[in-house]
Amino acid sequence: MITSEEYARMKTCSRTDGALVGVMWAVSFICMIAGFRNPSWSLASMLVGVVSPFYGFSLMRKFCRNVLGDNMGIGIALGYAIMMLLCATLILAGIQLIYFQFIDHGYFIECYGSILRSPEMAKTLESYGLSAQDIDSTITVISEMRPIEVVIQFLAGNVILSVILSIPLAMFAKKNGGQNIHDSKGVEGF
Repeated sequence: MITSEEYARMKTCSRTDGALVGVMWAVSFICMIAGFRNPSWSLASMLVGVVSPFYGFSLMRKFCRNVLGDNMGIGIALGYAIMMLLCATLILAGIQLIYFQFIDHGYFIECYGSILRSPEMAKTLESYGLSAQDIDSTITVISEMRPIEVVIQFLAGNVILSVILSIPLAMFAKKNGGQNIHDSKGVEGF
């Protein structure tokens, strides 16, 4: 069973680790924006985005070794992963709000609209049953959104993604200190 001191350290460490993962996500977001002008930044954005869960996993394992003595049940691992990724999501939302409120001035929507209007994308969207009029109306709706509304849309998607991503992270990060998981002592952390 996790002690109150270990729980307090779990909250502290998950927030700190979430801030680190959140900074990675913010860098990925900034690289994505820069990728509208230079495609190599898009590659950097994808790489940072793909590496971030593995970095979060390594931080979870470090917490397990240093605080819990290499004995972390699935419940503790899931709680840690969810707290860590939700903190990362809040950091990213803050960066996105600053970007859309003070820096963007319609650049994101303009670039996104030009991508959606490109002939290659038009063919792809037509295969899904969307017409050029549907695309234009979608771009119009997005362009009329206030910065906070855009950030809330991103935030909602990121919260869902964080909860879904927490499950495999917890499954791989859990550790039972060599005990049999079917043993009653092996599931104490649950």
